[in-house]
Amino acid sequence: GLIHSPIPQRSFSTSSAEPGFVERRYRVEIFTSNTRSAGTTAGVAVGLTGDKGEMVNITLLEEDGTMAEGFSTGSTRVFHVDAEDLGQLQEVSVSRGHTSISEAGDGWLLDRVEVTDTTSTQKWTFNCKSWLGPSDCGNLSGPTRRVLVEESIQGDGNLDGENAAGVLGPQLKVFVGSMAVPHPTKMKNEGARAVLRKDFGYAGEDAYFACTHKNITGIGVADGVYMWRMKGIDAGLFSRALMTRSAESVAKGALSSQQVLSTAAMAVLSDGVMGSSTACVALIDGKKRKLLCANLGDSGLMLYRLVAAAVGSPSGLAAARVRVLHKSMQQEHEFGRPYQLGHHEG
Repeated sequence: GLIHSPIPQRSFSTSSAEPGFVERRYRVEIFTSNTRSAGTTAGVAVGLTGDKGEMVNITLLEEDGTMAEGFSTGSTRVFHVDAEDLGQLQEVSVSRGHTSISEAGDGWLLDRVEVTDTTSTQKWTFNCKSWLGPSDCGNLSGPTRRVLVEESIQGDGNLDGENAAGVLGPQLKVFVGSMAVPHPTKMKNEGARAVLRKDFGYAGEDAYFACTHKNITGIGVADGVYMWRMKGIDAGLFSRALMTRSAESVAKGALSSQQVLSTAAMAVLSDGVMGSSTACVALIDGKKRKLLCANLGDSGLMLYRLVAAAVGSPSGLAAARVRVLHKSMQQEHEFGRPYQLGHHEG
């Protein structure tokens, strides 16, 4: 497909007649997952944000000018966007339209978006691997608009490893704060108290950890399932053991959040700890400026970005805007019955 829309106004209000105007053509490749029923017949709009400007709500069109609607399962669609030089791309927003009142069949499992500056051949990858709207099966759902953050910078073959990290900027400094508060009813009836330390803590059936290994910061939370009390089992022991083992996995050099969580779960079960828990574990690589997350159940993660206030606005934090870049989806069999790790079968 070809987008032949006029060049829109940049966020910096720079017109095409001003000095320094550079027209670029961006190749936008949209990859739909090959999972069953991943495709959609709905229209799609994208936005590109770089360090020099942004384009928003670009409706993807076919060459004949009609709205592109062929995002079938396993497909790769290619579009071209003419724009000013946006600089280093940082974000891609993707919005899915509607085709029916019920939204049946509208859900879209987007795998990723790849954008290439055809002038410099620099390439950016924005992973998604999430639903936009409700899935046709499996009770999975997500927002119809997602903001995807840059995954990697590729170009003429000179950007890899250390150099790529240098382009992204200096190493991130990670500061971790934590808080755990028992439910008031448990405090009153059971005398529950919180244990709060910088690297580990818990309250009731909930627990957390935070640790650092080389340039990796690991953080995680686990929400033990209270109903095990009905069978004489304290699920808090399971969640605390899960977080303790997760911290050990990070300290041993685990390179993915999924590896941390799965290794920890197997260790806890091997230790014979009973109960179950939801869990969310994240790894932040300060050197590569990358965050990896593994989530199970209704624990979760939200990623925010502080956006500077516009010129002329009052100074200070209150004048800034907060943008939600990512919010993990809850995974439940039904309301109140989340997916969980535990000693039980099924």
